[in-house]
Amino acid sequence: TFEWAATYDRNVSGGSGGAKGVSFGLASINENLSTKKRYQTRAYYTITPVGPAPTGCTSTSVRITITIAGKKTSCPAATPSATTETIAHNSSPKTRVDVTNPNGNSYLVFAISNSGGVKGITPAPYTRVDTATIDPGILKNNSKVNAVVTYTIVPYSYGPNKTDNGGGKDDIIGASFTVVVTVTPAPGIIDTDEGTSVHSVTGFLPKKANNNKPVGDLLQEEVTSKSVADAENESNLPLRALNDYLIANPGAMEKPQFELLQNIPNPFQSFTKIGFYLGEPTEAVITIRDLKGSILYRLKANYDQGWNQLDINAGELSASGILFYTLETPRFSETKKMVVLNR
Repeated sequence: TFEWAATYDRNVSGGSGGAKGVSFGLASINENLSTKKRYQTRAYYTITPVGPAPTGCTSTSVRITITIAGKKTSCPAATPSATTETIAHNSSPKTRVDVTNPNGNSYLVFAISNSGGVKGITPAPYTRVDTATIDPGILKNNSKVNAVVTYTIVPYSYGPNKTDNGGGKDDIIGASFTVVVTVTPAPGIIDTDEGTSVHSVTGFLPKKANNNKPVGDLLQEEVTSKSVADAENESNLPLRALNDYLIANPGAMEKPQFELLQNIPNPFQSFTKIGFYLGEPTEAVITIRDLKGSILYRLKANYDQGWNQLDINAGELSASGILFYTLETPRFSETKKMVVLNR
């Protein structure tokens, strides 16, 4: 446990002064402080860890200064596009956070609860730019049941030093909120001969479908036969198309090697998906560049062997026209072209 004591600047109300025998946790010190001053004021906390009985020895104290925004300081605020969502195994959360005050500021992902053991989560704390998704990581649920990941989001604004400290130091903190993401298990493979038998995914997505055409080509044909708007509105199109072209017998699947597929849809205005095969579990880097070679997007992560997919938001690229995306691993590199339409 720990004990804490606090002192406050004048005109600060809501403080209790301290407590003993407090358990460690996110809300261990829970005070609702306010001030009547026009500008910011401060509270000063001294926290001392205490060992278990009977000795009750104490450790080195830690001193923390909390800045309280005054009436003239507007409180940072942000709104999520959703408070709950469900995503598939091997994909990224889609929820975005719109920072409304100050508009355009970054936000802080303060803490993440991951009781289901989902892999690929970006370790908290970290900051994301305004309107970005809450986690760029590729979330993987290797269990047989749905797993829940809870993100605690905190809006913030710059403090007196007018420097972005990532929500720390003298930055002003707004009210936090949570976003709950449910990750479904890895999908099964339907036996089309029987229509009812489902096999667990222990093999790999085939490089060619029953008609001996590459799966990537079939996906691209399906998407380009529709308008760009129709394709972008069908968020589950790639997964549906993949299920259509999975071969019936899992035992007949050939082990894929490294391959980068064409993004779907292409061209696109808002979102697109980049699929790729990996011949082994490995670290990989996806990079998107413009015609001048300038890096517009880069994500480095660890991926599973077999099929993987990355969702790309055109808003994060800050460019339109012809772009190039590259998949790099220690043993493989391939580049393809994508087209971003003007919004």
